[in-house]
Amino acid sequence: MNVHAIRCTRAEDLPAKMKEFLEYDNSKPVLMECVVERNEHVFPMVPAGKALHEQFVHPTLRDPPSKA
Repeated sequence: MNVHAIRCTRAEDLPAKMKEFLEYDNSKPVLMECVVERNEHVFPMVPAGKALHEQFVHPTLRDPPSKA
């Protein structure tokens, strides 16, 4: 498919990798992979085998319950 890919494995490299990602030729596709620790909580998260509407968000980012 000829997609340019950028991979970031260290937090200290993130600013430079984001700059590269944002400045890449916008007429071509680009993919950025950010590798995180296995036990790190990354939100939003879509569990394996689930649909996007079944994603988890961080508890502090959830909408408050609506008053009926």
